[in-house]
Amino acid sequence: MTTDQHKIDVFVINLEKSIERRHIIQQQFEKLPQKITFQYFNAINGKENPNFYLFNKHNAEKRFRYKGNKSTLGQLGCFASHYLLWEECMKLDRPIIILEDDAILHQTFCDVYSFLNSKQNQFEFLWLSPPSPSKRSQKSDFVTKIDKTSNEIRQFYKGWSNTTGYYITPNTAKKLLDYTQEWIFDVDITMDRYWENNIKHLAITPYCLEPDLSLDSNIPVDKGRKERTLLVRLRRELYALKDRINKFIFDIKTRD
Repeated sequence: MTTDQHKIDVFVINLEKSIERRHIIQQQFEKLPQKITFQYFNAINGKENPNFYLFNKHNAEKRFRYKGNKSTLGQLGCFASHYLLWEECMKLDRPIIILEDDAILHQTFCDVYSFLNSKQNQFEFLWLSPPSPSKRSQKSDFVTKIDKTSNEIRQFYKGWSNTTGYYITPNTAKKLLDYTQEWIFDVDITMDRYWENNIKHLAITPYCLEPDLSLDSNIPVDKGRKERTLLVRLRRELYALKDRINKFIFDIKTRD
């Protein structure tokens, strides 16, 4: 997927005002046993840019029907930041690694980075961080062992709910861009919907990075719960049931 002439670009999504986070992630890269260069990507601050042009893709009415709450400007800004990097991946026409600035890098990040730059890597998308705590007990299928490391690639079948770090190729970036012409869910949930976007949930395990849960989120929590009347909750459960059925059918058809 890559050549010896150019190593995979690493982008770290960071709000310009989040200087402390910038210092923390930089110190982690400096402590790695292998020098890996990276660049900051200025995150879209939804609160300060409420009329950002990509927010026009958001369907607030459909979002409320599906989820029973409204997207915050912070959530839209997060979505836009990842979306713009998918576009950057297409523009560069080569794979990239996307990290959020709350990532805790493990020493094995270097081994994984070397693998991603090797000829053994023929994958189009890989999660580098674990799923959210509520999803970590899910079962997975073995795919392959990574040479000269203790890592392996496994396929998962439930939501990830975490975009702390992932590897993405132009082919997958195009799939996501095509799929997200209309925004309904948060970016992590949108990426989770593999039965619709046709992006397999493949991950490198053990995980080479994880989110720093001690840091306060830059994204406001859901403020729409008071609006969840009985009708709203029932409609939300109906859509959730429909998703489970579609996912089940997809898994039956595609799982080996």
